[in-house]
Amino acid sequence: MGSPFRFGAQLYSVRERCQTPDGFRKTMGEIAAIGYKGVQVSGQGRDIDPRVIRDACDRHGLEIVCTHVPFEDLRDHLDKIVQTHQIYGCEYPGLGSMPGKYYENGLASLEVFAAELTAIADKLAAHGMRLLYHNHAHEFQRFDGKLAFDLLRERCGENVQFEIDTFWVQCGGGDPVKYLRGRSADIVHFKDMLGTARNGNMICTVGKGNLDWPAIIQACRETRARWAMVEQDNAAELGDSIQAMADAYGFLVSMGVDP
Repeated sequence: MGSPFRFGAQLYSVRERCQTPDGFRKTMGEIAAIGYKGVQVSGQGRDIDPRVIRDACDRHGLEIVCTHVPFEDLRDHLDKIVQTHQIYGCEYPGLGSMPGKYYENGLASLEVFAAELTAIADKLAAHGMRLLYHNHAHEFQRFDGKLAFDLLRERCGENVQFEIDTFWVQCGGGDPVKYLRGRSADIVHFKDMLGTARNGNMICTVGKGNLDWPAIIQACRETRARWAMVEQDNAAELGDSIQAMADAYGFLVSMGVDP
């Protein structure tokens, strides 16, 4: 059966509700009412005081498991990032995306990015924090015959953890199970994929798409995963993002995963 892991809510999925302090507080109540016990702070109003975020989560019994923060803040304002995460009680600052200049200019710029990411991760490690790097599909383009994502995993130091996003790996042509079993992270992203009439790929509620969830869940049980954060990028645009998170919750519980 493997080791247990838990799942939480990536708040980027409900970002339209989290742009003000009052909106954030109300939304944490709704997330907790579904049954979630942990969240990833991402996409909220940037002017909301970290203490307000921590208080709202504490009031509803929600652990701040991890975050996503802009690369420029990690690079240029790391002391503030550390302070914010200490307020959160959170040891996993995350980078949600590689800035475009690093993957648009070939292998040399990719290596520069890996070096910069490693330097940031090493500084965070000195504070007892672990840097997460979250992939999209563009890491599955090839440089000199090798996938950019594989190159990053080779070039980055040991303090960089790779937060595997199941949808974006599949979208890029990779196998989510393979990458979960490779160099991954304590935190992963659960996101589902559905084909469309226009022969494209659409993000959909976890459990309502075509990804192989029994295999993905088993891979998480057999690796280092501690948390899987449920994310639906487009839920905020589809009418009822809270219902999408509730549907995902019900599906994962039915699959035997603990919140």
